[in-house]
Amino acid sequence: MEEKTRYIHYLEHSKVKNNVVLLESQHGKTLGGNIAAIAKELATAPEYKKFKLFLSCQKGQLKGMETLLKKQGMERVRLVESGTNAFFKLLATAKYLINDNTFILDFIKRPEQVYLNTWHGTPLKTLGRKIKDDFGMIGNAQRNFLCADYLLCPNELTMRSLTEDYMIENMGSAKLLMTGYPRNTIFLNQERRAEIRRECGFDNMEIYAYLPTWRGMLNQVANEEQNEQLMSYFEELEEGLTEKQRIYVKLHPMNSKAINLSKFKHILP
Repeated sequence: MEEKTRYIHYLEHSKVKNNVVLLESQHGKTLGGNIAAIAKELATAPEYKKFKLFLSCQKGQLKGMETLLKKQGMERVRLVESGTNAFFKLLATAKYLINDNTFILDFIKRPEQVYLNTWHGTPLKTLGRKIKDDFGMIGNAQRNFLCADYLLCPNELTMRSLTEDYMIENMGSAKLLMTGYPRNTIFLNQERRAEIRRECGFDNMEIYAYLPTWRGMLNQVANEEQNEQLMSYFEELEEGLTEKQRIYVKLHPMNSKAINLSKFKHILP
């Protein structure tokens, strides 16, 4: 209740600041995907120098994110700890809000604010009302989409899923943008590709990336069957990999704590 009171106080008594941007990636748990790409552009392109850039971050991730921002040349982006007084003030007063998931349940977008929701992937699984045993959990996502000014879609499948599965067709005022995903522009950067291969010692190596999604419901986080299935995949793949091959895995947060890759030689986090 105290947090909600603080947030409402800023909504009622503070003006929106036109040169402030607040970004959030996966509820402040990480800096990746579309938010990382957008933050990099805002932090390095000369035309955005006048803007003050903030990234929400959960307390346990502060040190890691600070290191990542410095390494990526994004020193202009300042971290703000989620749930703090500073965070609530920014959420209430930043002119530009950019998120790849949803803001907190108490979030109220002011008319003066501009909200871009990029979501975080192509939904090759059930979402929204199609999750029949969990349809009551869609409210906050639906509300975020309805109050967004812009909803970014990389393809028609995503656009259809977000609008139909979250039942926002012909509702709200969000402009649907079919422009591709900012995070995918890195695949066209051959110079950065060469840098990464040099930095990681990938010369003459075959490198594969595996980024499995998570299939389940938030109220049923313990997915032992899914974790066992992933481990069986890794064990089979490990047997067939040569010394010139590596698989780098980025697990979904719902799986990452339950899966230990340390026993593998060719499969790495």
